[in-house]
Amino acid sequence: MIKTIIFDYDETLVQTLDSRIQAYIKLAKAKYHFDLKEETIRKAFGLPYEVFIKTLFGDADSVENIIKNYQKMIPQFPNKAYPGALETVDRCLKKYKVGILSGSRRTMMMSDMKKLRFPVHTFFYVQSGEDTKVHKPDPKVFDPLLDHLKGMHIKPEEVLYVGDDMRDYESSVKSGMQYVAISGHTTQADVFKNAGIKYFKDFYSFMKEYS
Repeated sequence: MIKTIIFDYDETLVQTLDSRIQAYIKLAKAKYHFDLKEETIRKAFGLPYEVFIKTLFGDADSVENIIKNYQKMIPQFPNKAYPGALETVDRCLKKYKVGILSGSRRTMMMSDMKKLRFPVHTFFYVQSGEDTKVHKPDPKVFDPLLDHLKGMHIKPEEVLYVGDDMRDYESSVKSGMQYVAISGHTTQADVFKNAGIKYFKDFYSFMKEYS
């Protein structure tokens, strides 16, 4: 029986990639005077955040300075919640303990979710990229969550992780959790279907089963 639902953030609940692409391209041009290609950003997306920044900007500046400059620019490029994401979270909260586990930076993630009116104050657990030294697809990224759940007498198999790609699947299932994907965000349905992975085409179909 599912007792807990944990959502990934980037490209699962919230459309972050398209807005970030535009922000990083503008930052590279305006502040560091070089042309950053969209393809480069897409290929690097999903890397640990500091590694991601280093991949895009190299030695143009320190990682911390680049992040500070990026944070000043992102209000021009607001993120959007995926259709049905907010309603899904609200409805799941009536039946399950709900949390977030993401590789994103906590400050930016929490700020975005509050702006998008996700009920972050009701989440029992939020884990960001700064909270672990490892990242997906390493299953150890889930160790802090599993330790927290152990204190609540919740077993890994009673947890459902909702993600958007194969890294989410590999890391969560190896940790003993159940997994479902929302297809079409970063990974097409055929990829999940061919791998025998349960998926939903959108949050509306997800809600029919889990809320």
